[in-house]
Amino acid sequence: KRTVVIVFLTPRLMRGESDIRGEEIAKILEKEYLPDGLKSRVLYDEAMDLIKREKYPEAAEKLRQVAEINPKYLKTQYYLSIIDEELAKEAARINAEREKELNDKKRAEYDRQEELSALRRGKEERARAELAEKERRHEQNKKANALYNEALALYWDRNCEKALEKFKETEPVSPDYLKGRYYLGRCVK
Repeated sequence: KRTVVIVFLTPRLMRGESDIRGEEIAKILEKEYLPDGLKSRVLYDEAMDLIKREKYPEAAEKLRQVAEINPKYLKTQYYLSIIDEELAKEAARINAEREKELNDKKRAEYDRQEELSALRRGKEERARAELAEKERRHEQNKKANALYNEALALYWDRNCEKALEKFKETEPVSPDYLKGRYYLGRCVK
């Protein structure tokens, strides 16, 4: 049966009289049993199908096999050059994507470092502000303590009017200063 198919199809396929594609030929008969002309046609048709599906490396391999069988077949070299261009475009696209991805990672790392730096600066600023607030309160308490001691001395000297004024002065300087309130209440009585 195979021999009949080969004897019948080969001359017509070689002259291009048949519409049978390479894949249909390959279904009828395995490639190794085909004459070189038919084998190259089967491989060429397979390569064209692979090109349509954008499977360029596989198509290039098939076209190289065609070129080995029939080096004079010009379309083979033409499609190999097209495949090389497509593979170069694909490689350039992949490289551009990788470069963009790398740049995005670098940018994200830079942004993260900037954010950490800003947090550190924020912590330092908060620490400075807290220290300044502590110093301010300390100074207030020192002033209030000085006023309190003056008021207390006046109180013990039985000069309640002046002591009352001094005790009242401690409140605006340091509202948290509670010592003066006790004696303030005693001076009013």
